[in-house]
Amino acid sequence: MARLPGRYAVKRRKASDRVQGLLVMLPWLVERKRVRIDEMARTFGLDRDTLVADLTMSTFCGTPPYSPLELIEIYFDDEYVWIEIPRIFTRPLRLTVEEAFTLKAVGEAALAVVGDSTSSALASALAKLPGVADDAPVVVRQPDDPKLAELADSAASHEIVTIDYFSPISEKSTRRDIVPMRLWVDGDHWYCDSFDYLSGERRQFRLDRMEHTQRTGRFADPSGLPT
Repeated sequence: MARLPGRYAVKRRKASDRVQGLLVMLPWLVERKRVRIDEMARTFGLDRDTLVADLTMSTFCGTPPYSPLELIEIYFDDEYVWIEIPRIFTRPLRLTVEEAFTLKAVGEAALAVVGDSTSSALASALAKLPGVADDAPVVVRQPDDPKLAELADSAASHEIVTIDYFSPISEKSTRRDIVPMRLWVDGDHWYCDSFDYLSGERRQFRLDRMEHTQRTGRFADPSGLPT
């Protein structure tokens, strides 16, 4: 889990743009292990708060069963940021044809994000993709709920989201303001671990029971949220 250097608010951007940036920034940070936050922000043309929010979003990335050992960990202090990667990312990598194609397409789009010093390394990595792709393709299952990216984006910036949530017990919907904190999957269902203002407690909400979601543009103070 990311440790934040303080309270911040960021300008809303498309989740796809943020993911493209992370595909470039995370390998850069892994190579250097620990860098000054301001130096990294200058390198990638971001302000400090935007960089912190984007890196925090990456802490939702990992592999099943999504325990702390399988999630990316980003740490901050007043000046520095450093990264710890899950064990699975240190193993030899094999990709399906679909995965290699997706990485190549997104990676090539990301080449325009930063300058030559980083894009040359990315271009070299993209050139090696055919060598780590399996010959036999398989079907890659992707989450198809558009709320997933929206809630992940809100969780990274501690944005308050209004939801209409259906309860199968009461067979009624209630409107709630929540602060998304963590997204995870169990079987076929995605869940959002959130602070719920209606109950005043931390609650888990299933995404397919959210009948409506609306970003409010208001942000919670992370220091006041339960851990």
